[in-house]
Amino acid sequence: MAAAGAIHTGAHSTHILQPQIPQRASRLIDEHYGHLLSQSAGLAAYTSSLHVANDVVFLAIERYDRRTEPDGTVTLIHQEESRAVGVNHVNQG
Repeated sequence: MAAAGAIHTGAHSTHILQPQIPQRASRLIDEHYGHLLSQSAGLAAYTSSLHVANDVVFLAIERYDRRTEPDGTVTLIHQEESRAVGVNHVNQG
């Protein structure tokens, strides 16, 4: 197991894992349902799935900004954040 602050090995993740918070028990189900609706409407190509490991419920969300190559390496897909390019979404009318 790597020590805290260890140097990153260069491997990129393909999923985001969100554990369930006891105070907000339905949050993961709500978020997963939202992903399913987005997929059904053709608005999202990424997937999500609910899992349990060692009695911990978590949501695994496929990262939309990663691509797994045939050789198994993970490539980052460049994303521009709207704030970085000066787009203001507030009061767009």
